This record gives sequence, structure tokens and C-alpha cells, in this order.
Amino acid sequence: MDVEIKEGGVKLLLPSECLTSKYDSTVFYNKDQTFKRDLFSLAFSILKPKTTADCMCGTGVIGCRFYKENPSKIFFVDLNPSALKYAEKNAKLNCVSDFSIERTDVNVFLSTHKLDCVVLDPFGSPSHFIDSAFRSLRKKGFIFVSSTDAANLCGAKPKACLRHYDAFPLDNFFCHETGLRILLGYIARRGVDYDFSIKPLLSFKHAHYFAVLIEAEKSALKANECLKKIGFVEIDGKKIGKLWLDDFNDKNFIKSMISKALERGLKKHVEFLQLLYGEIGMPLFYYNIHKIASKTRKGRIKKFDDFIKAIHEKGFKAARTHFNVLGLKTDAPEQDLIELMK
Repeated sequence: MDVEIKEGGVKLLLPSECLTSKYDSTVFYNKDQTFKRDLFSLAFSILKPKTTADCMCGTGVIGCRFYKENPSKIFFVDLNPSALKYAEKNAKLNCVSDFSIERTDVNVFLSTHKLDCVVLDPFGSPSHFIDSAFRSLRKKGFIFVSSTDAANLCGAKPKACLRHYDAFPLDNFFCHETGLRILLGYIARRGVDYDFSIKPLLSFKHAHYFAVLIEAEKSALKANECLKKIGFVEIDGKKIGKLWLDDFNDKNFIKSMISKALERGLKKHVEFLQLLYGEIGMPLFYYNIHKIASKTRKGRIKKFDDFIKAIHEKGFKAARTHFNVLGLKTDAPEQDLIELMK
């Protein structure tokens, strides 16, 4: 039996079991990633590409939401005939007038089409599809990437991370930032193979998944410059990476997204985007404020905002991080932080 729900201004027909047991359903729909789709749709409304492939489209929710933001050609790509049946139903239900249903392997499709925008939304690692995404792009384009293999990227399964991303992770307090930088570093390295440079426009970790939007430009010269932003770091004697070492969000793009979210009254999204904005230009990784407090004699914890204000007054940069509610990004030395926490 089909049920109809609403998400982000579009209507969706789904098999009823989608809402009760997402892994047992013949068609995959993950309501837990609605927040990601909200942000991706906001971003798409700014970019306005002419052709987009919604790869591993499932119910077609991303393609339908993208079309609502910017009516343009949408390819719904999936090997699952049941998924494509619902993607077509939902495209028609939402008056998507320019779409194509493609029952084929994603890598085959991407290797035989030229596009302005590619959405990779697999279950697990996206690493198997990144090369094909770059091959499908015109001289300039955009790639939306989701990854639910946080255990690999964050260091719980280091061998799997090495296999899928050719990188050494680290399972510690700031492992989520390390995981995001490994994912971006891998995307960048795959891109330069095809003379593409990348610029991360939107990147974040939320719940159990990572989400990335990059702008790609074909230029051997810029690809060479992009390589300088990839490398290793050493933490407690352990080599971590290869990582993306530059900002993982673009200042002007995030400002545009905040403006869009404010116009739509999306308070929760505005607050999250403001956290992302605050991280731009900050050093790699972050401190645990509880750990800083534990190193004072009294183990005293200042209010977070008061602590940040005190750091600013000493001439250092400081900001909360979206990765962890206890995380602090700053260029202040640890000993200064301990003194300021007292």
C-alpha cells in the first residue's frame, strides 16, 4: 500500500513499509536525512544547474526537491526497478516536466553523459562513484556527495578507510572533522586525475552521515594548486590523511545559504549554517572544553560564550564547531586556554 507524505514542499508517494522499516522496504527512503536534503535543496536553488543526475535516486526525493527549487532537466538513475517506479510516480506527482528514468548502473550512466550537476547518495561509501562523477562533468560543474560510512572515515575501521579512501583515519575526540577532511581529500585527489580542481561550497557532518557539495573546474593549472591543499598531519606520533587541509565551506556561499534560510524562516538551519560560517578560516581540529576545564585546579567550566569572549579579548580566534557541542576551534595555545578557563 502506498502512503503520501510531504517533505520540503514536495509530495512523495512511498511504500508504507518505507516509514516503518527502511532497510526491509523494496524502495529506500531515509527520513533521518531530511535535514541534509533541506540544505542540499537550498544550495541547489543558488546554483541553478541546467542538467542534474540524481544517482541511486530511490524514491526520487532529491530530484523532485531540486526541480522545485530550479526547474531543469533531471535524470533519475537507479538499478532498482521498484525505486524507478516510485521516482517516476513522484516526478509526475510534483509536475516535473523535464525528466528521464534511467535503469542502469550509475558508473555506466555517468561515463556516457555530460552533466552540470551530479548527486551521489549511496548507502555506505561513495568512493566507487567519484571518478565517474568527474568524467561526466562539463568544464565546470557541481557534485553533491553523501556518505554513511562514518565508522570507516572516523577511524573505527581503519583498514576499511584505507581500502575505500586510501587514507589513515584517527579515532579520537575530533574524528568527525578528520573523517570529513578524508572524504574531501579523496574527492580532490580523484578530481585532479581528470585535471579538475575542487572548491568545497558546503560540507558537514550530521547525525550518522557526512554531506559535501563541491564546485569542480577543469584546469590543469588549478588542479596543481588544488594538490597543495591535500596532505598529512601528525597527531600524537600518528600520521593522519591524506586530508583536505583548507576550508571545507565557502564563506560567500554559506552567507547566501543563510540569507535563503532566513527568508524561509528555517531557524534550525540558520543556526547550523552559522556554526559552519564560524568555522571558516579557523585552524584544523578542535579542543574539548571539558578536557580543558579538567586541567584547571578546580575543574571549573566557564559558560561557553563567556569562554569564547575571553579568548577573543586576548587576541585569539575562537568559535564553536558543528562537529561536537563540546568542541572549540581556536588558534590559542592550550596553556592559554587553561588559564582563561580558571
